Amino acid sequence: MYEIALWEDSIVESGNDIMFAINIPQEAVTIPETIDAVRAATGMQKDRLEGVAKTNEYLGLGKWK
Repeated sequence: MYEIALWEDSIVESGNDIMFAINIPQEAVTIPETIDAVRAATGMQKDRLEGVAKTNEYLGLGKWK
């Protein structure tokens, strides 16, 4: 599960909008895609959707509500 810190000092109101700054390590964003790519390159998956579904299952993505 990814966790993102949000500091109170980084939240700003602008009219009807709320703006905030978050810092996410770039490598955190590519982890699922890298797993999909390795699985595809090694022939472990034949279908893109099957590979994405397996990665999401392994990482527990999409299970939060």
